[in-house]
Amino acid sequence: MRALVDGGDVEAGLMLVRWFDDPDSNALGWWLIREQIQLLARMGATVESDEYAATQGVTGTHTSG
Repeated sequence: MRALVDGGDVEAGLMLVRWFDDPDSNALGWWLIREQIQLLARMGATVESDEYAATQGVTGTHTSG
């Protein structure tokens, strides 16, 4: 995987979207364990995190690149 990412033909990443004021959720945060961070690093991956108010809504789609 890393060779593909380094070659520029492939992207690797983790995208997290969180609705931080969702009344059905009691989650106050998120984390990655050491092994997950090491895996992302070995793949040359990026990490992207977006947070939205549940009342604001999101229109359209998000792409990175």
